[in-house]
Amino acid sequence: MLAYVFWHLALADVSAKEYETALLSFQADLANAPPSGFASCTTYRISEIPWLDRRQGYEDWYFVHSSAALDTLNEAAVKPKRWDVHAGIATKMETGRGGLYQHLHGEEQPRGGERVAWLTRPRGIRYDRTQSLLRLVPKAMQEKGPTHSGRALPILKRTAAQSGNRNARYSPE
Repeated sequence: MLAYVFWHLALADVSAKEYETALLSFQADLANAPPSGFASCTTYRISEIPWLDRRQGYEDWYFVHSSAALDTLNEAAVKPKRWDVHAGIATKMETGRGGLYQHLHGEEQPRGGERVAWLTRPRGIRYDRTQSLLRLVPKAMQEKGPTHSGRALPILKRTAAQSGNRNARYSPE
């Protein structure tokens, strides 16, 4: 399982309700006619995005079965039948950044949780050692607070803007 994670900010003159409605309409439309290789998607409102000037924004997770599925997801997102619903969110977005992540352990499609930690693998540490250390992160987050090389991990607060169930419907408050 792979996750394409996309962080984005709304334009300053777009209300949270308007932005979230457009975003969730797009995700619901995608889930109702899923492209090949697409498993599910969810989105969160997050307290700050470190790589977008620590501004409050959104974090979308698109779960796919392979990297080849990203091509079909991209094509499906902007196909003519979906153009209006995609444009509904794209025209309200200021900026965004995305990344592709491979599942290592735990839930294949994690949609729950109110906190997330993003880590950077220090130079010189092998990937297999990093994977072993990552298994300790959930326990560390539950205890006195996570640290890594003496530094606090960036813990971001997030609230679900959608249940994550690909068949779920969401009505913004």
